[in-house]
Parts: sequence; structure tokens; C-alpha cells
Amino acid sequence: MDINKIIIGLTLSLLLSYGGAANAFWGHSYACETIDFVYIPLDGRMERIAPTSFSFKLDRTKNAMVFGNSGALPNEEFKIDKGWNVGNGTWSAKGLQHATGISSIFFKRGKILYSGTGESAAMAFSGWCRDPT
Repeated sequence: MDINKIIIGLTLSLLLSYGGAANAFWGHSYACETIDFVYIPLDGRMERIAPTSFSFKLDRTKNAMVFGNSGALPNEEFKIDKGWNVGNGTWSAKGLQHATGISSIFFKRGKILYSGTGESAAMAFSGWCRDPT
């Protein structure tokens, strides 16, 4: 058997088997807790915010992380960036981007990083999440 056919066959089998896992986390809800949360207004004083619980759901129809109505980022939606495969447990996402601010999230296997900068302050947090579904 030709080595090229073997390599192509293995590559296709990996892609096909991995492609099914891409749907594994869509629809799941995640319960999260911030570890370190800071708020920095324009005057430069840094304020640490107590650990905060929050949740989000991965919504396939919106291609987004949709946050619950309490805790950090209440009722926010962050669009999953193109090119990320949610099924491998790692992705980045963007919040609303407009003239007064920008925010983004990076999620990797249960760990979450958030940063947001607006016209009057910057916020950032790190945290952990678990999939209770």
C-alpha cells in the first residue's frame, strides 16, 4: 500500500472522528467562579472585586456564549471567533465592540480569561468553570 494513501486515510479518519466531537459542548451550560477580578477606572485606582459566581450557555444558533442574568457579565453575549473549534474545549469570543469599548474572552478547558476596556474603566478577571450538564 502506498504511504500517501495511508497518510490520507489516517488524516481523514482523524478529521471525521474529531468533527463529531465539535458538537459535544454546544447547548451545555457552565457554572463559573472568578478567581481574580479587578476594576480600574480612569483615575487609576485599582479595585479588587470579591469572587463572583456566574454562568453561561454555548448557543449554537447564535454561535455565542450567552451569560446568565446575575454575577459577572449579566445578560451579555460573546460571539465565538471564527476558526475556533468549540468541541476541543478551547475558544475565544468577542463582546460588543463599539466606539466606547471592546471586550473579549478566552476559554481553555475549564479556565476563563476576560478583559474589557471602555470609555471610563477597564475590567479583567480570571476564573474556572465546570460543565454541570
